[in-house]
Amino acid sequence: MKNSSELIVEAIEQFLEQQSNLTFINNFDEAMRGREQRLPARESDSPTAQLAWRLYDLCKRHFFMMRVQSLKLAEISRGILWASQSENPTVYISLTRSLFEHLSAFSFQVDELSKVSDNLSRQNDLGKLIGAMHKHHSTLERMYYGQDIHGGSSHPKPFHVNDFRKVLEKDYPDQNVVYAILCDYVHPNYGSNSLVSSGKLGEGVLSQPPSAFQAQIELANACAVKCLTLANEYELEGSRQLVKLDNFVEIASRDGERPSTVFSKKGLSHLGDGKSQDTAIQFTKARTHGEAVEMFYRYLEQEKLQFISRETKAVADGFLFEVCQTDKGPVWFKTRIQWP
Repeated sequence: MKNSSELIVEAIEQFLEQQSNLTFINNFDEAMRGREQRLPARESDSPTAQLAWRLYDLCKRHFFMMRVQSLKLAEISRGILWASQSENPTVYISLTRSLFEHLSAFSFQVDELSKVSDNLSRQNDLGKLIGAMHKHHSTLERMYYGQDIHGGSSHPKPFHVNDFRKVLEKDYPDQNVVYAILCDYVHPNYGSNSLVSSGKLGEGVLSQPPSAFQAQIELANACAVKCLTLANEYELEGSRQLVKLDNFVEIASRDGERPSTVFSKKGLSHLGDGKSQDTAIQFTKARTHGEAVEMFYRYLEQEKLQFISRETKAVADGFLFEVCQTDKGPVWFKTRIQWP
């Protein structure tokens, strides 16, 4: 069984490898150019085309901020790895606290992102949609640009780390206790003093060996592993929400759509019974691939089928065929490859 020091090294190396696979996004403007080419002309007078661009800008900014969050976590993790290998508990615990706080901000952002689609779907006209999107833009601007006000700075007031921690608590129930201990060993008080002394004022030895702080290192290891585990989960959930939001961008980019219909939830009218590839379910009201997939998951819920897995099986006759394994057997469905 691996000890906590081995576990944290493994967790950091895996996280850093995942981030290295995404370096192609580092030139963000170039990475997004292809997606922008599929949008309607930005100069269009169409209200729905304008909505598509506003949705896209919100989606793009959330994506950008998610990459910023992950890259910060990666750089802090590099420092933790160095501190661990250098047996430097003072730096190690300080960076673990930093990792915790940045992970808290990531949880806050993903939570805000998860609210976007529902918030927008409740609005019934373009003005209210724009107002709702403006609020979400403001949250992102505050997260990115926020800093303490000095000398008339125009930067927005930053969020407090406690705002972030309130959101993190649902995924990290004992975070209050862990954070309090980390803070005690980072602030210039007894905790940090004891990391470089005997723990008694005016006596004992200074600069004890790292083995004297094994309990503190064990706590930091457990916290860092938990943070990186949650970071992976937030990347997945954030990506899922971005795909969902980008699907609305795609719908708003279609000719003939109106702002009031972009977020409408279509009925589950379909062809086929899903028992084979030949009778795969096809949702007749789906406007995009993403909407067809969303409908299929609603269909599973409606039919009280428990989702197990989903796999692409074939591409034929202009359709993508997939099979979903459920607790009551496989269900086939198909979606168009090209959409009007």
